[in-house]
Amino acid sequence: MLSISQADIPVHCLKHQVVGLWKAEVTKPNVTNDIRAASCGHKNPDRPKTSRVDGLDHFKPVSTVKFLLMENSTAIKIDGDKNTTGTWTLIYDEGFDIVVGDERYTNFFYYYKKSAGDKKYLSDCGKTTVGWYSNNKSERACWKGHKILAEGETEEDLIGEQTKQKYVVQPKYTIKDSSSSFLQEQASTSHFKKKRHSLRANQPLDVNSTHINNGVKYHSNFTNHSEIVHQLNQIDNKSWTAKAYTHYESKTLGELNEMAGRKGTRKIRASVLSNLNMEDVSDLPKEFDWESSLGGLKNQLRCGSCYAVATMQMLEARLKIKYNETVTLSPQHAIDCSYYTQGCGGGFPYLIELFASQYELVPESCSPYQAVNGQCSSCNVSSLDKVYKTTSFK
Repeated sequence: MLSISQADIPVHCLKHQVVGLWKAEVTKPNVTNDIRAASCGHKNPDRPKTSRVDGLDHFKPVSTVKFLLMENSTAIKIDGDKNTTGTWTLIYDEGFDIVVGDERYTNFFYYYKKSAGDKKYLSDCGKTTVGWYSNNKSERACWKGHKILAEGETEEDLIGEQTKQKYVVQPKYTIKDSSSSFLQEQASTSHFKKKRHSLRANQPLDVNSTHINNGVKYHSNFTNHSEIVHQLNQIDNKSWTAKAYTHYESKTLGELNEMAGRKGTRKIRASVLSNLNMEDVSDLPKEFDWESSLGGLKNQLRCGSCYAVATMQMLEARLKIKYNETVTLSPQHAIDCSYYTQGCGGGFPYLIELFASQYELVPESCSPYQAVNGQCSSCNVSSLDKVYKTTSFK
């Protein structure tokens, strides 16, 4: 089953477009742990409007290598007569990360507009922006690459169209009718969740059994949450009750979507669940949770930082579980300092962990959460007794 989501830079490339032989141009490596010096011209945080051309003005390659990226995630670095085997992975649908020996090559696919007046971007899945090289000697460099066309492959095969924007809370505007509505989708989802536990093979799931009448039109500036709550609570056969929370009452639906990162919803087919093989779990405890290891809830406010906030709280829980260490990590430091992500404009957990593996995470006290893009220098890292890093992330 395929699921489409909106990327934080307007790129959409698929694995089959990326698999193949690539040629990479690399600048001279230098030893540095300076975040700005290693950014390869990208901003902190990264800016989608300029990211595709950032670093091109000063890009001066001194060497070339080739990479054979295989379907099974194996990567072979070809440097003259020497071949080195490693791994590679897509960074969602935005780019890729190649790890060969002690070297890491990270990059994003190039994107462009057909003309100046176009609102949508096209993705060139056979070409990269200026990306980043690093190794375990603290050497940093910049690189960019292009794919060598395989037999029968054309440049047109490597062009990807920008995916349609999805909204979590509410589309920009949606007409609610008996055939397709936001409320109906909510009801169907709840109805689906309630019934999926009793699914059996060859037993169909009726996800269209709930209908909403008296449809209305909600725009992105809509703020009367109690009206939506009232409509939701009229739905029959649901196991939950909607509530309007006071700390969100001033937010428009558009603002709530922005806070949610504007990611798409995923539709799950009942046939997939009905065919799952049930495993024997009789040896597991009937009740178990790590709730005591989780920190308190953090209000991300009007900042699309869910990826950073969630990653920090996940890492906090792991520190508590494995080392019995209680610490509150700063999402603001990663928002301000990482050139891999777009700050309050969005990002992905993998890229936060990549940043943390090469630089550091710091306590909240050193860089308190501001819910805006700030300055990377706000935390004096050298003054800290302890910082945190990640390893073995996927």
